[in-house]
Amino acid sequence: MSHNRITTDSPLSRRIVRSFLHFLNHVEPSPGVDAEGIEVARECLVEAFKINSSSSVTGDPDSLIDIFKSFDANKQCDRSKLDSVKASSSAPSAPDALKSMVVSRVDRW
Repeated sequence: MSHNRITTDSPLSRRIVRSFLHFLNHVEPSPGVDAEGIEVARECLVEAFKINSSSSVTGDPDSLIDIFKSFDANKQCDRSKLDSVKASSSAPSAPDALKSMVVSRVDRW
């Protein structure tokens, strides 16, 4: 995976920041968390990335919560598939199963 640097005024940077700001708008600060600090972080991002309501945006920002939930679900699915493959690989292979059938029939004669 390439780690190319992008500028703060790139459409991708702004899309990511808009998504993060959307996330921050839906975060309920836990007890003891400085809510003002979250607001300051938000203002700093808006300023640093020159985000404003008149910037051209197509559609709603990507929901980071949905993206991460989807990622977690895919990881869970991949683990299940891996467990399934591991379970099937511990079973005897077809040639081994055939060999044991032949040996058991020969032993009967």
